[in-house]
Amino acid sequence: MPEFPIESMNVRAFAQAIGDHDPVHVDPTCSDAVQLGGLAAPLTFVLAAAQVDPGYPLRPRDDQPWHGSGATSGHLDPLGVGLLHAEQTFDYHRPVLVGDVLTADDGPWRSWDKPSSRGGVLHFQERVTVFRDPDGLPVVTATARTVIPEPEPEPDPEPEPEPEDEG
Repeated sequence: MPEFPIESMNVRAFAQAIGDHDPVHVDPTCSDAVQLGGLAAPLTFVLAAAQVDPGYPLRPRDDQPWHGSGATSGHLDPLGVGLLHAEQTFDYHRPVLVGDVLTADDGPWRSWDKPSSRGGVLHFQERVTVFRDPDGLPVVTATARTVIPEPEPEPDPEPEPEPEDEG
């Protein structure tokens, strides 16, 4: 991912879009912003890093049909049954402030399977992304977990009985 600049207008728009009216996002004179040393981004703002990532899989591409129309989940999964966003967590090492320029390091994916209580298998995936400042220090660690349900295979239908010979 390229550099992710934290800009005041983007922080303001994001805060407004999620209904977060805390002045720490928009008013540099509020006591919290003064104490932090600047305007703070909302807690989930680092997800907006996808907007500066040309490789983000949900970004529309001129040479490909767009799967983010809202008609489906927008996610492409190998089984075609629907990838579910199960959980997202954020561990903050310090606040994200307007003026920061972050980069993101994606760690290795971790995956595991678990039997479903309804039959079939649940395939879990976990991705950890560390957002770092220009000195390489971690600012936020974001962990995303997804699950792909694989239904139990349908049993083979019972063969129809052969008609009795009337002879």
